[in-house]
Amino acid sequence: MTQKTPSKLSPKNFFIYNVCYGETEGQEEEKILFFHPRDANVDVKMREVGLSEAIVKFAENFDKAECDALHTKKTRKLFLQPEPNFWMIMTLNVPYGPRSSDVLEGSDYLGGDVETAVYQAVLKQAYSTARLFIGPFQSILDAQNGDTTVLKKKLDDFFKRYLLDLRLAECDILNVFDGVQFLPLDRTTFLRSQCFVNLVEATFPTVSHSLLLYDSNLVWSGLNPEDVQVVYRYVCNSLLPKHLKANYLAKSSGSNARLTRFVTGPDCLVDMVYSDKTPKVYLDKIQRPGFFHLIVYKVQDLVICLFLPKNKDPLRLELYRQLDAFLYERMSELITEIKSYKKSTPEPPEAPDTRYVYFNT
Repeated sequence: MTQKTPSKLSPKNFFIYNVCYGETEGQEEEKILFFHPRDANVDVKMREVGLSEAIVKFAENFDKAECDALHTKKTRKLFLQPEPNFWMIMTLNVPYGPRSSDVLEGSDYLGGDVETAVYQAVLKQAYSTARLFIGPFQSILDAQNGDTTVLKKKLDDFFKRYLLDLRLAECDILNVFDGVQFLPLDRTTFLRSQCFVNLVEATFPTVSHSLLLYDSNLVWSGLNPEDVQVVYRYVCNSLLPKHLKANYLAKSSGSNARLTRFVTGPDCLVDMVYSDKTPKVYLDKIQRPGFFHLIVYKVQDLVICLFLPKNKDPLRLELYRQLDAFLYERMSELITEIKSYKKSTPEPPEAPDTRYVYFNT
């Protein structure tokens, strides 16, 4: 008998479907909006979707609550209904390896090593991140009179990159909380920060919402906490590291003309030819949900994120020049105040294994 090779936790499949499509015999494939791996044949796709639908319907007979997970010896199947009629499913291969020596000798599937709550949170984060960039799934269908072509294209473009960067084996309990690190400040410094943000919004009326960070810690936000979570994750885990790398390469090559304080926006404020590269993000938990231009500006460790309503006209280079002239000196002054406060406040003893949870009821 061939002995099974030890294996780590790995994704088996990830797919999205809509139960309102493919109800006619022979057209069942129409309900599949995205499926990974992309090279899976139609029979495999339909078998996985059909199994998921059957599990969901079966679970409804016992509990009105949505089915959220199925445990088997070799797999974990996670379910999420992010919007009415839409289902996102992620199936994981359970790791295989030596049992704990104090239990039994030999190897087996290590189902106890797979925390369901952690990977349910990962699935929810996948949806919230997708919505940040492409918007609600149903609104895309509505805009196309129910045609799924555009939605399928958007989902494929987003998830084929997103899944490549997904480090499932590194996920832990922190993914469940999806927390935001706050910067503790005294009242005076906090009010000074808030006044700065208010001044920015008053001077530039096109700015609808703002978010202020210092050293990847949240100082002030005008967004709903749910929107803050996904924007914070995007800015701190993606935009800022890429900007740091780009500026480092520019310095190394001696191309100081390409250095910019704008994390998103123009590569250089002196360019005569300008193409708008500012990302468009969808804010959901506001009075008027919709897409916004996200301008991120950084001076040393201080970062301000500005949200401007998206319209047909691209942002002008002159706007970035005005923002740069207005923000740089004021942010430099605010940095001095924050650093002064931090110096006057004793640092807590280092405890890398300790985490503080802030829960506002």
